[in-house]
Amino acid sequence: MGNVQGGRKKDTSYRKTFVLRQQTPMIHFQYADRGAIIRASEFKPKLDKFLVKKKGGENHMPGSWLLEQTDENKPAALNYKVRIWIAGKTEISQKTEYTKELNNWKELHHGTKNNLKDKKTDLRNKYPKSQINGMYFGNMGNDTTTCKKTIFYTENIYVEIQSFVTGLLDYISDNMAEFMLVTNFGTRQSKGFGSFALMDDTIDPCNILSDNHYEYIYGIVKDDKKGVNHEDKMLNVAAGIYAVMKGGINRSYDYKTGQYDNDKYIKGYIQRRYLDVCEKKQTGSDKAFMKSKIITAQNPRWIEKKCDNYESYSEFEYVRALLGITERIVFRDNLRKGTVRIKNKDIERFRSAIQITIWGNYIFLIMKDEEYIKNILDKEFTFSYMDNSKKIIKDRIKTPAQFDAGSFLKGFVVYYNEERGKLSNLKFEDAANVELKMGGSGL
Repeated sequence: MGNVQGGRKKDTSYRKTFVLRQQTPMIHFQYADRGAIIRASEFKPKLDKFLVKKKGGENHMPGSWLLEQTDENKPAALNYKVRIWIAGKTEISQKTEYTKELNNWKELHHGTKNNLKDKKTDLRNKYPKSQINGMYFGNMGNDTTTCKKTIFYTENIYVEIQSFVTGLLDYISDNMAEFMLVTNFGTRQSKGFGSFALMDDTIDPCNILSDNHYEYIYGIVKDDKKGVNHEDKMLNVAAGIYAVMKGGINRSYDYKTGQYDNDKYIKGYIQRRYLDVCEKKQTGSDKAFMKSKIITAQNPRWIEKKCDNYESYSEFEYVRALLGITERIVFRDNLRKGTVRIKNKDIERFRSAIQITIWGNYIFLIMKDEEYIKNILDKEFTFSYMDNSKKIIKDRIKTPAQFDAGSFLKGFVVYYNEERGKLSNLKFEDAANVELKMGGSGL
């Protein structure tokens, strides 16, 4: 946690202070503590890892830059100290009143789902700081005593780096802007929470990413006079873009008319269009696999623990895993059939290969490097589903064996820009006005 202090020491040959400005709310486990902001205990290990990797590994670092490690299994730590502080109070999101009023409404309208989304929208407007953006799913329960909350600080944040080692402070200074651009903090950081920008008007974030050979796409969100907080607006735009990329959005069924509206349906890019781009038109996605082989299978080949020797289906790919794996998927159709659980004995967690970062009016979707993505390729997962008769139906599917990050991003930019007009009908009006562009080699 940061120290709450005012003032700032002058930069010297052994000390430099960087000024940050928070871009999006941060989900902080110590949100109630005075002065809660980025913790030095999170900041320094991330900066260490970034700097070591940028040098090409620990063996390429000057020996004097490294601290001695008694545990060889621990990552390299560099010889500098970090102090982070703010002056004033952080703003804490409050979910209690929102949840209380929503629960009261649900009791009065028991079983009525038609107007639930509209009611939630009304309450978000009534309590603009009451609920963490929908990109975070951890507060879906009604227990307000355990829910996580966000913090947001509107003034300058100071990060002081002190090192007496020759050259290290200069190296940190040269790379701080890039580090802040590709690094978020706190919970749900890959989805855009906890973005902080280095305060320097000379910085062009696109140039930083392009010069350092990142694969990325970006959009510029225009300011308006709607009165919506900028940080909330940016997260809402991120939520809309990411929904089109991963799961898609389907609000096309009108319970009153019993009809479907194509203008309220966008299929998730990675679920189908990406496979088309890869010329895998005969390959089904994990969603198709669940529908045909798990949930609606007439003759499932693996029920409970029988038939344990079956190999994975080769005509399907668990493509959605590239954007992060989950323990389970709540699979909904008109019959609301239930939950599919997903497991791999060796992989408990894989963060999305896409990092969402906010910097001013820019929203970036940055692809992680090839080494990171390799960790999820050609891995087998077991999907299991309990039907109404309590039988557990299981089967296997693999992730793609190869992944072309550039093709994925280029294809998504085209798809998103074709479909984004529909987002106005899907409660993502701001995202509908954002045109995505290729960065890096695709500029």
